[in-house]
Amino acid sequence: MIEAQVEVDDASRFHLEGTLATLDGTLLAWSQSAATLGPGLGWIPLTFYGLALHEMGRDGPYRLRFAALTTTGEMPNQKSALVRDGHVTAFYRAGDFRTDAFEDPDLIDAAERLERSGGFDPGALEVGPR
Repeated sequence: MIEAQVEVDDASRFHLEGTLATLDGTLLAWSQSAATLGPGLGWIPLTFYGLALHEMGRDGPYRLRFAALTTTGEMPNQKSALVRDGHVTAFYRAGDFRTDAFEDPDLIDAAERLERSGGFDPGALEVGPR
């Protein structure tokens, strides 16, 4: 998990997404999170599922390659500037991450529907410009 600190002027709901990569830029995983925050400093976590990191077989440290923050509380949504290379983690062994399958039925169903529709694009893991 990587937590992003957010400075909030007006209470709102926020959406954060980001990609995790190796130091050489190989994309490993994507994560998103949403939170309702009040004025002041707040934190939004990006949780990267361990099985993806385990299966990629690439030891850390890892780089938060791209991150984007959007308000979702009212229209029009406000989008932040894209953050590039915003954080580098400590060293982690890929083999130490969990190996159990992700068992969220709603997310599994959504992923299966997306794959059946042909809408899944593995290149979409990259949030920033290609």
